Amino acid sequence: MQCNATCIRCLVDRQEEKIRKWDEEDKKLIYMKAVTALIGESDENTSAPYLAWQFNSLYEKFFGEKTSYRKLKSDFNQLLLSIEAELEREIEQSQDPLEKAMILSRIGNYIDFSALEHVDRDYLMELFETKGSEKLDQNTYQNFLKECGRAEHFLLIADNCGEIVLDKLFLKQLKKRFPAMKTVVMVKGKETINDATMEDVQEIGMESVSVVITNGNGIAGTEERMLSLEARTVLNEADVILAKGQANFETLHGCGRNIYYSFLCKCRWFSEKFKVPKFTGMFVCER
Repeated sequence: MQCNATCIRCLVDRQEEKIRKWDEEDKKLIYMKAVTALIGESDENTSAPYLAWQFNSLYEKFFGEKTSYRKLKSDFNQLLLSIEAELEREIEQSQDPLEKAMILSRIGNYIDFSALEHVDRDYLMELFETKGSEKLDQNTYQNFLKECGRAEHFLLIADNCGEIVLDKLFLKQLKKRFPAMKTVVMVKGKETINDATMEDVQEIGMESVSVVITNGNGIAGTEERMLSLEARTVLNEADVILAKGQANFETLHGCGRNIYYSFLCKCRWFSEKFKVPKFTGMFVCER
């Protein structure tokens, strides 16, 4: 999906906020000019996540700093693991365990250090209470079930740390409902803020539920031109794809594949596009 004016403003603001701590005003000015130059040089197909990746690379060259989120990511993985058994009981006792698991998995999309200034653990727990009883859009959900019923290959494109614990619970229910369907989970190939990597899926035990691969890069979302050969092959073979998070919508929407998107609207642009309040859960289909 093409980047838009709202996203560009947000991206630029984030870069200015990021360099405020540095004292070298001349260097900061040159950096911001380089940021805006990258925007000006971008083509009509450039997505916001791709620009953010370029900015991060530029920042490291200018300031030599790369923030590690490894400890914070592990903290959220462990937080969700600590309530995994409780949530699984809630899923199993629900009228439709698969739908319930998908809803809880979507709530985990709140864990986003890049889209939100502060990820509040108490508010995350509150979301399970306030949004855990919601329903999916039923037309989209029924189409999803029909397509999974005749699919051979299912791909889950994961998003955030912590959230992947809930994705694991979802995949358990999906495999119960459609045991003949082969599942693959795709995570990031390199560290990128809060996004799940192979280290995260190993920490939470995802490999006991599904085959897991990486996309071969560290860009938020899924840029097809940057995918490894393995990731591109799996993407092409998938009959049904569930892409988690805003960045996957931004990078994949409009590609023509049979993709279902699950995310929380965490910024103004998404809220305005779908005409819903902030943190509303969405389940939409590409087709």
